[in-house]
Amino acid sequence: MTDAVCIDYQLGKNGWSRFQLSVGKASVVVGPFGYCTDALGDLVRAALMIATSGLRSEVSFDAEPMEWRLIVGPYPALSGWADFSLRVLTFPDAGGLPLPEAEGHKLFEAECSAESFVDAVLRVAEAVWDEYGADGYDRVWGGPCGFPLRALTALKAAISVQEPRTHWQR
Repeated sequence: MTDAVCIDYQLGKNGWSRFQLSVGKASVVVGPFGYCTDALGDLVRAALMIATSGLRSEVSFDAEPMEWRLIVGPYPALSGWADFSLRVLTFPDAGGLPLPEAEGHKLFEAECSAESFVDAVLRVAEAVWDEYGADGYDRVWGGPCGFPLRALTALKAAISVQEPRTHWQR
């Protein structure tokens, strides 16, 4: 049995945001990170990858000059496919080049189900949409990418279809 995932996304003003990621009683704050990447859109697309039977996905959040990286994938200590890990690493200034995972500093690791991660991302993206909508999101976030409505719609569509046998059920 794995713990539920919760994400509390704080859309910051002028392109600086953060979120608290919790799995059970363990939690970490990711950020602040800037709008040089499509942070919320990348998070939703990572969940879409997992929801469509992807085994691993990662998201980079640019904190100028450092990087936060969220990695979702098979839990290394377990042999089954039903359990995933959420890991958060930080990287120093890499001069714009992505550093290998081994060079990151691990801040957080917790076991969860793929379904719990996907559901948490869906809930938080819908909450941001409900609070801000397209215009409000653009005004507050200020980045080059608008609200990831297509990605959110694709995520909703993906989880509405039950796979004959998903990696969540193995």
